[in-house]
Amino acid sequence: MMGKAEQLGAPPAPACVAASAGAGRSHGLGTAQLLIALDYSVVYVALPSIDEELRFDSAALPWVVSA
Repeated sequence: MMGKAEQLGAPPAPACVAASAGAGRSHGLGTAQLLIALDYSVVYVALPSIDEELRFDSAALPWVVSA
């Protein structure tokens, strides 16, 4: 025989559970933004070397960044 609580179904999740899920998403997005910023920084630092090694003209260098 089921108890009264089991018949009514599971209780709703507390607000702190929903808040921690949002915090996890926010943390993930923040980490992704950090990695993108680091990637761009590395490419911008490497542009002079890329220019010398591959003999790109200055008009082609923005394509290196966007690629």
